[in-house]
Amino acid sequence: MKKLLAAMIVFTFFTFCAASCSHDHDPADGTSDESSTSDTASNASGETPQITADDAQRIAEEIFTQSADGAFILDDGVAYSGFGVGAASDFILVNVRKNGTSYKAIKYIGTDDEPELICSVDGCTHSDIRCTAYVTNAVLLVSPTDTDDNVGDVIYYIVDKTKIKTVAGHDVSLPKSGGNGALFEYNIKTGVRRCVTPSFPLTLEPPVMYCDGMLYFDEPYCVDVETGECMTGNIGGDVKTAGIYDGKVYLTVGNTLYCADRDLSNVKEVAVLQGCDMITSPTVYGGVLYFFTNCAQDTDENGYAVGGLRYDLAAYAINGTDAEVYIIAENVVTTHIGFYDGGLYFAEYDYHDYGYYGADKVTADTGGTLYRYDTVTMQTAAVFGDCGADIEDVIYVDGETVVFGGTYYAGINEGYAYSKDPDEMKFFRYDIFSGKLTIEYTVVI
Repeated sequence: MKKLLAAMIVFTFFTFCAASCSHDHDPADGTSDESSTSDTASNASGETPQITADDAQRIAEEIFTQSADGAFILDDGVAYSGFGVGAASDFILVNVRKNGTSYKAIKYIGTDDEPELICSVDGCTHSDIRCTAYVTNAVLLVSPTDTDDNVGDVIYYIVDKTKIKTVAGHDVSLPKSGGNGALFEYNIKTGVRRCVTPSFPLTLEPPVMYCDGMLYFDEPYCVDVETGECMTGNIGGDVKTAGIYDGKVYLTVGNTLYCADRDLSNVKEVAVLQGCDMITSPTVYGGVLYFFTNCAQDTDENGYAVGGLRYDLAAYAINGTDAEVYIIAENVVTTHIGFYDGGLYFAEYDYHDYGYYGADKVTADTGGTLYRYDTVTMQTAAVFGDCGADIEDVIYVDGETVVFGGTYYAGINEGYAYSKDPDEMKFFRYDIFSGKLTIEYTVVI
């Protein structure tokens, strides 16, 4: 039943969504108040006033002009990520498809409200880059735990400048020197979008971490979100950024752990971890490196794959005296684990065959059971079992609620159709105390 939901979640959160907009961009995007009021506002009939080709070119250039005005700078020492450690956001990012076009929207966790487009301009029809919902890659959510009305929740995303062809129907051109990408910041509460840097390499994967005004990417690469300054570290190989501990950035290449200063300078080898044939999804939490190793998959008598990929969940104490690796759990299916209040949340491989629902064979890889590993006592216990849906990626967790991506297998007799559509993924919300499972949102890719 697993439909490579790890890849689907990345696809859903980070892929290009062609959206369109027929108004000019908000003054917060770099256009002066004078031009935005005369050239860009939609009239009462919903029609957009005509603008010239020169206006369109100017607007496009202003959108992609770096600005530090109103920069969101959170200096609380916490490393925030899209998943896992520091992922305190009370919303998830989804695609909304209307009339054959996809748009970026936010869905608040724990509410029944429909997703909201990340565009707050009245009359916007979302047809080009003037709209803030016109997002190439939505890359990271930042939501501080002590948010007030003056701070707000923030999304960082990358726009591919090569895809910006027209504004208001006029052809425009954008300089590509320094990279074909541009990095933007969008504040959900204020509706303000600003260009962090107009020169950004599109070869980078989405950023994995925000900490004290810096965005960190794998490779490694980091960006000062106020100044737009970009920095890189001198490490070869497939670099994964794991986290920040004691003022240092920790990174992995294969089974080797490195550390660097916050600007990615002074790279040093920390340890070569023993007994690891693979390190993926590394995360630093409380002075410990957590990661997946020893990838495995079952096969049938004909050699065909059965069930999903699974790994051993492992840990390494950064301040340890040797490179010994501790295996927390074997055969873990979730590719993103949740961290909350000293606990790690994940699902283990527990394959079930439920027979057929119509022409579809109904199976489950995890049996709908969530586990919690206590990082203090080093004990693992089930939080709940057989919730009715595969737990394939933990999106959000607190003391009462778990939100995860997966596939519904228990809905045959409860009004929900079992879906094995590879172009569909569901986010589920499970109330730990009541045992109630609800479909938070369905994403069609």
